Amino acid sequence: MTDTCKTCNYLDNKETWGAKDGYCEYHRIYVHQSDSACSSYRGSSSGCYITTIVHDILKMSDQCEILETLRKWRNQVLSKKEEYKKILMEYDTIGPITSNRMNIDQDKELCQILYDRYLKPVCKKIEEQNEKGAIDRYQDMVRHLKFYYGLEQHIEIKNYDQQNGGHGKIYRKRIEV
Repeated sequence: MTDTCKTCNYLDNKETWGAKDGYCEYHRIYVHQSDSACSSYRGSSSGCYITTIVHDILKMSDQCEILETLRKWRNQVLSKKEEYKKILMEYDTIGPITSNRMNIDQDKELCQILYDRYLKPVCKKIEEQNEKGAIDRYQDMVRHLKFYYGLEQHIEIKNYDQQNGGHGKIYRKRIEV
């Protein structure tokens, strides 16, 4: 089976133009989702390093309590408050790189540490309704991962769509002209 733009992490399928049914974030052009993948294709991971840790490497269910708690928190808290926009933007910029590197490394020991030291405590803070504690612990994990994988850059994204953020993929707000 040939890889196509449809399964690439760089594809934004919410952006369309004419007959083109997607936008390539890497090449910054509109594409057909059925086009053959280019040499920049990135489809081996979801782009979500938390899902990579919990589901792909630790082999827990994609609907396990930890992932469902974090998704609910992202959707109901992080994506609704302007003060968390940079957290989601950072996740979406470093997420695909981190996720891909984790998939290549397959370091189960590292992922278990991340799960025990960071993800479980974040969920406990969420359940306790300790928003600041959850944010602080989550940001500790991000610092750990950025150091481990050498990702110190942070990219500011124009027209970032916070409502759809935090999925390990960049979405931009559609601007009417």
